[in-house]
Amino acid sequence: MYSDNKFITTTDVLATDSFYTVLFLYFSNIQVVAKGMIERGNGGSIVNISSAGTSVAVKDLTSYSSSKGALDVLTKGMAVELAPHKVPCDLLYTSYQAM
Repeated sequence: MYSDNKFITTTDVLATDSFYTVLFLYFSNIQVVAKGMIERGNGGSIVNISSAGTSVAVKDLTSYSSSKGALDVLTKGMAVELAPHKVPCDLLYTSYQAM
């Protein structure tokens, strides 16, 4: 899916697919989970999986890295909004290894 993802040749379809998969699916699924945690009143924890590619440029992964960067900002915003409900949100960063 992301093997040939050069910025200059990435199509709108591929970029949209990357953001849909990495950001929008997280967004809608976490909303459901967070609402349940708040309704139960017991708190909980949300940990999103991001990528080291959000802080270091990785060749040929521009749309993927930018969608993961958007997930990072989403998680930080969720952390602020959900903290009063005892639902901490954090990021787990994976590393990038060239093949």
